[in-house]
Amino acid sequence: MAVVVLGAQWGDEGKGKIVDVLCRDMDIVARCQGGSNAGHTIKVGNSVYKFHLLPSGLVHTNTTCVIGNGVVVHIPSFFNEIEDITNPSDGGAPLHVEGRIFVSSRAHLVLDYHQWEDGVREAMLGKTAIGTTKRGIGPALSSKAHRTGLRVGDLYDFEYFEAKLRKNLADLEQQFGQKFEHPTYRGAPTGVIDIEKEIQRYKEYAQKLKPYVVDTVDYIHEAVASGKKILIEGANAAMLDIDYGTYPFVTSSNCTIGGCFTGLGIPHTAIGEVIGVVKAYTTRVGSRV
Repeated sequence: MAVVVLGAQWGDEGKGKIVDVLCRDMDIVARCQGGSNAGHTIKVGNSVYKFHLLPSGLVHTNTTCVIGNGVVVHIPSFFNEIEDITNPSDGGAPLHVEGRIFVSSRAHLVLDYHQWEDGVREAMLGKTAIGTTKRGIGPALSSKAHRTGLRVGDLYDFEYFEAKLRKNLADLEQQFGQKFEHPTYRGAPTGVIDIEKEIQRYKEYAQKLKPYVVDTVDYIHEAVASGKKILIEGANAAMLDIDYGTYPFVTSSNCTIGGCFTGLGIPHTAIGEVIGVVKAYTTRVGSRV
């Protein structure tokens, strides 16, 4: 049976710490929604690990970690985060992740143009800005709903991927009347997005990512059938849920229990316990109340 950990306020409740305690007895830790807009910090001795996209259960060597189909994945951030935890710059103990991370072939990709679009849209809103992380989560999920999105699995039909990438960038630049630029992150190219260089970059990413890619729906169902213990690590929180939160000042995904079913393909009968995390005083991630 699976245990679910969800935020019950506006985020920053300390979900990562609860997940860390529960992971000691788990076989699989899975993310089901959101993207690199999570912020879970785990301290082990003198080592501090910060997780934004990867499940924080990686600090426990007994766990395998799954990024489900409901998560949107920025590949450069994925590899930067792996680098941070396997070669910590603060001198902490490195985590060993080989063979322990699986990414859904159905997960949608956050491209650099999504992150640039996120910033442009926030700037356009001015004083009424949502307060997003500008990590492209909303625009990527918007592309998903418009059926213009690219998925992890599309990297392995690269002719299709290339054609759609070219069209998407051209359409966005025409829509916004400006050239899109690369956002700021470690290792990012600078300046205007050069489509030829971007295509080459993703050819290389396709090969680098391949060992991590599986059909996580099958993987999770097989784990449930074999009696494995699963922990589902929610990101964001109930009051930031796109349907049940303080709309429109919310995130772009379902971070209540429904997101677990659609974002992992796990049946409701496999959920044994749902833990809502709260803290004694309320703060809010993002803008407005």
